[in-house]
Amino acid sequence: MANHTKTFAADASLTQIAIAKKPRSEEKYLADIQIAGGFGGGTVTLFVSLDGGTNKVAMRNLSGTAYSTTVADVVPVSLVGGGDNDEPVIIYATVANATTPTLTIIVGDNT
Repeated sequence: MANHTKTFAADASLTQIAIAKKPRSEEKYLADIQIAGGFGGGTVTLFVSLDGGTNKVAMRNLSGTAYSTTVADVVPVSLVGGGDNDEPVIIYATVANATTPTLTIIVGDNT
């Protein structure tokens, strides 16, 4: 298991926080994303790319709503990679409307 850590001390546009080149199994990429620290009134939104970063889409919860939070949270992730799993799964985050945030986002995965 590997941890990928990214800290945010200001608002940030789309920022890469982890790349997984090997899925845990032949079909899925599994990880947990921990978001912690001071939000400074801001919002963290998660995005994912299954095609090596060409297209980035909002990560969605089971009800289909784009995932964003203003409080500490742990997000379980289960994704199917590209058609033959050759493309890496890339996870991104944005931080918006924050005043001096002290956020840390950790992605714990199988790489």
